[in-house]
Amino acid sequence: MGYRKKGESVWSYEQGTYVHLQHLPIQVNSLQLLGLEPNTEYEFILPNNKIYRFRTLAADLSRPLCFA
Repeated sequence: MGYRKKGESVWSYEQGTYVHLQHLPIQVNSLQLLGLEPNTEYEFILPNNKIYRFRTLAADLSRPLCFA
């Protein structure tokens, strides 16, 4: 999987793992990224070339934490 800080042009790549869910057409991917900056938006790209985004947690959790 490729990832980068939002606004950067160069992708970094890491290898993850995946499992296929039995009897379902679903693949679950897992990857641990270390050394990301707190409260920073990142992008990641999957083999289908679709780009997704996420934001890392703030260092001090001074605001409410919400996630889905």
